[in-house]
Amino acid sequence: MILQTKVYSEEIDLVFTKKLVDIWKIVSPNTTGLDDPLINPLVEGAQPLKELACNRVLVLVGGMDVLRDRGKAYYEKLKKSGWNGEVKIWEAVGEGHCFHLEKPESEQAKEQDRIIVEFLNMI
Repeated sequence: MILQTKVYSEEIDLVFTKKLVDIWKIVSPNTTGLDDPLINPLVEGAQPLKELACNRVLVLVGGMDVLRDRGKAYYEKLKKSGWNGEVKIWEAVGEGHCFHLEKPESEQAKEQDRIIVEFLNMI
């Protein structure tokens, strides 16, 4: 699956989506946008996922995150890529992008922290 610049979850908050594009332009001035192979591993020209150098990946998405669908697509494509590692996904239902920074004491933020710690402590 190759994602186009606009995916459903990006319409959750068009202003925030534009801010992400603007930030990426600062990080990579010659970018082609959200479908730049440097930021979107699902597009033509990106390095093949089966060549990923690590052996585990944890994908975290917020249910109301403008990048939710891209995160889920990455998870699905990585699973089917022939990569020889373990991939997990966790979704913070009803939460937006970086919700844990705005509400660090929320139950969802604490659960996400637990998921991250568990993942990092796996050997």
